[in-house]
Amino acid sequence: MASLETQFEPALAYIDDNLDKPVDIRLLSRLANIPKCHFNILFYALFHTQVEDYIALLRLLDVAQKLAFEPSLTNAQIASEAGYQDEKCFEQAFVKAIGQSVSDFRAKPDWASFFARQQPLETLKNGHQAYDYSAEINVVEIEALAVVAIRHQGPSEFVAQTVNAMVAWRKQHQVLLPLSRTFNFCYQMPLVHSDAYQVDIAASVTAEQSECLRREPQFSSMADYDLASLVEHNIDITAPFFKSSIPATRALAIDHVWDDSQPQLLHAKIACLYKEVSKHGQLANLPLLIERQRIEKQLAPAEPSQSVAQQLVRIMLPIV
Repeated sequence: MASLETQFEPALAYIDDNLDKPVDIRLLSRLANIPKCHFNILFYALFHTQVEDYIALLRLLDVAQKLAFEPSLTNAQIASEAGYQDEKCFEQAFVKAIGQSVSDFRAKPDWASFFARQQPLETLKNGHQAYDYSAEINVVEIEALAVVAIRHQGPSEFVAQTVNAMVAWRKQHQVLLPLSRTFNFCYQMPLVHSDAYQVDIAASVTAEQSECLRREPQFSSMADYDLASLVEHNIDITAPFFKSSIPATRALAIDHVWDDSQPQLLHAKIACLYKEVSKHGQLANLPLLIERQRIEKQLAPAEPSQSVAQQLVRIMLPIV
């Protein structure tokens, strides 16, 4: 993935030079010449960390130098300049990133640990086993589909609640399996922890169902957003459910048995899809799609309270 790493260099340089500014993913994606809907996933695929976590680490490395060499600044001042709401949050983040408490670092910095973290991307990238699934990848044609979707935007641990809301909506409106297909529109790597996780859960609807929904009061004031427009114009969805459409397009596809306990396998397949793009075209300005197909089996849980469901999915990366 050397060519992709090269594309990211201007974005990484900008981050290094502007740590005191808010993160602007649209700007970073333009610098990397990558569609915004793919930036977060590609960053994780390349460097095995989320861009916001990487920026937070760089900011804390900068803070560490102030703690060590600017004794006139108080901890509260440094925490405020670094954008932390209070010293407690600052302390927790510093210990997690640097490995020492703020007071211990000011008294006796552990420079060996500090310098080991000066190359966070290289450290994180080299610590993962390489997988090659290129032989399993196929080019497929995605047909145009009308869908109704609900957006999850918030802590990743609450995605299940958004999924349950979609399940309830489908039952209410008789948009049921197997006639209706289920998709995730992914804007971040699946199965990663994030306080600002975004994914759209979508169900395909027939032309007749779409017309019926148009006549219902809760849909009468809602615009239809085709997926390309949604991504291109960064449309902020405020209604719980919205109508959209997947355009006809080509995609690189790979099948996967979804297992929450093994996210690294899912991530490796997604990374492999991105690696293969240059052989077939270029990234479309459409998000990564994951179509959930059918429940395969239920694993025997390790503990009575645990249950790991395996589900066959198809991961599709739109290309042009």
